[in-house]
Amino acid sequence: MKPALALLLAAFALSTSAQTLAPLPQDKPKGTPIASPNRTASSELAASSSKKSGPASPTLGTSSAPVYIDATGKAWGRAEGAATALLHLNGKLTRVGGFDYDCTIDPGTNECTSVRSGGYTWSRQQAVYYPTADCSGQGWGPVSPGVAQYAFPVLDASDDQLYLYLVDPAQIEFRRQFQSLYLNRQCSYFGPVYLSFLAPIAGAVLASGVATPPFYVK
Repeated sequence: MKPALALLLAAFALSTSAQTLAPLPQDKPKGTPIASPNRTASSELAASSSKKSGPASPTLGTSSAPVYIDATGKAWGRAEGAATALLHLNGKLTRVGGFDYDCTIDPGTNECTSVRSGGYTWSRQQAVYYPTADCSGQGWGPVSPGVAQYAFPVLDASDDQLYLYLVDPAQIEFRRQFQSLYLNRQCSYFGPVYLSFLAPIAGAVLASGVATPPFYVK
């Protein structure tokens, strides 16, 4: 089992220890990678989003916070907190999370004090969750308060492209049963398990339309 998937499953076990779950199918052990021919491809989500809102159009807004500069020299988001960016995407205030980075750790506080020369890039360890056993139907993702939408990167096997999945925090649900997750090109069965604080995926945009890694704070 992949380390990232093992950590996710451990978190699921802790979060559901007090729940009564449906019986686990004997032919599908938890953590089993499975085919997902009926999963909605990210490109389909992006096409639907483009029809509704037009092409991705990131803007910085008027904040005076430091900015993220991508590999092309474009300023694309305001730096806030630990490895998140704030921008307006298609007119909506959006927080983008899911960065990987090579970080210098302060041994006293165990906190990141600076990003080394490699800069930031999109993480490939962000998961989409599904109530079904094969990653079909409506996907769900994490939320972030105080913004109109939260975006996180997902690497899709159908075209090997990175997409930013968009989630509306207003649609958050505090308890729902899930059975599978999509992580780094692969669907895996892990349920049924009850998870909290997730919301439906509302759309997607190509990550390359927002920023090209590596990113640096200026």
